[in-house]
Amino acid sequence: MAGLFGAGAVVCIPTLLLRPWSDVVTAGVLFNFVVASATAISLYVFRAHVGTTLRHVALTVGIVAVALSLVWGGGGVATALYSVLYLWIGVYVGAQFSAKTAVRYLVFAMVTGGAALAAVCSVAAALTIGITTLVTAASAALVVGILTARVQSLANCDPLTGLPNRRALTGHLEYLEARRRPKSLAVITLDLDGFKSVNDEFGHAAGDDVLVDVAENWSVLLRDGDVLARVGGDEFIAVLDDCDTIRAEAVAERLVSAVTGPVTVSVGLVCCDGAGPLAKYLARSDEAVYRSKAGGGGVVTALNPSPEGVDSRPAQRRSA
Repeated sequence: MAGLFGAGAVVCIPTLLLRPWSDVVTAGVLFNFVVASATAISLYVFRAHVGTTLRHVALTVGIVAVALSLVWGGGGVATALYSVLYLWIGVYVGAQFSAKTAVRYLVFAMVTGGAALAAVCSVAAALTIGITTLVTAASAALVVGILTARVQSLANCDPLTGLPNRRALTGHLEYLEARRRPKSLAVITLDLDGFKSVNDEFGHAAGDDVLVDVAENWSVLLRDGDVLARVGGDEFIAVLDDCDTIRAEAVAERLVSAVTGPVTVSVGLVCCDGAGPLAKYLARSDEAVYRSKAGGGGVVTALNPSPEGVDSRPAQRRSA
């Protein structure tokens, strides 16, 4: 956003220095130059402290500034030229916001821009400039939004299994932590037993098939609100939201039973109230997995969320 405001300041310079159009309100262009420059510098210098609210405020200021540019352009060539600035708004909202929020900003830009054009242009000129600008900005927002969604999907998805990856899991945990009212949840860590032997004996393609199969088998056992992520070579983590201990234990047992073929799975289970940093529960479930593996694998070990606590349940039955 700082870069866009900086660019907005730069495009004012030719008009201020060369004054190519007599109908342009130079004082207005100078005002926009000062506002854009100050905003760009402030956003960059204080970038570590700019939150969501300030971003929305700055974007609103930018949209109003573009509308003022149309007015100060005098209704002629300069007004048509300055309308190109709405393209930047379309690009930004398409990349940074949800489709609903982007549409709201585009509507706001259309209303303010339309009022500006109506104030200084003929009806024909206002319609021509307005429609062209609106379609261009909306198209830019749509294309950028689609591309951004694809990039985010690739960044958060394990390419082999199609499951969320560690990055996506971290984002989900941050979302759960941000809730005003924490809900009980369960963290289940799953680590395949004998997976290295499959790769060594049958090749990595066979190992990939095993990973895909277990991912599919486990996914159907979870609810829509649950998340199953692949976080390592043969390590997976499931987070069961709004889940009590009884259901968590039942799901963990079903996950063990769902693994067939040349491998088994060691499972670590931690049930908690969902309060506080959730990363500590991941560490606790990892500890539970190590205990399952130490017991020979193919079992579930459930631990209390606190390291000082006593095991809520020792290693359970071995998978067939």
